[in-house]
Amino acid sequence: MLIAEALKVTADDYRLMPEGGPRYQLIGGELFMSPSPSRYHQSVVSNIYFLIRGFIEVNPLGKVYMAPLDVHLSEHDVFQPDLLFVSNAHAAIQVDEGIHGAPDLAVEVLRQRIYRNRVD
Repeated sequence: MLIAEALKVTADDYRLMPEGGPRYQLIGGELFMSPSPSRYHQSVVSNIYFLIRGFIEVNPLGKVYMAPLDVHLSEHDVFQPDLLFVSNAHAAIQVDEGIHGAPDLAVEVLRQRIYRNRVD
């Protein structure tokens, strides 16, 4: 085993971290801290969740979740998308500690910078 491989954080190591903040994601065996989302970000995520949740209530096709909820993609990759959907066909990937495998839909809301041309 390479030394670099031995230094990578694993999903088991990640699960030993205390719940609550700060939030981390495990990417390629490295921990990346996520800052608290902005009010605008939370508003956008809430609106998307509300729309999908309303559709799912009428059409019970699966489950929709909001962050924080761990999505385990590999031993060295654990993400927390802002919103995710798991269809009934893939319900088995839902476990107590989160999602083990790729959800049917993952949404990550990114901050957009608005640039305005100033006219003096």
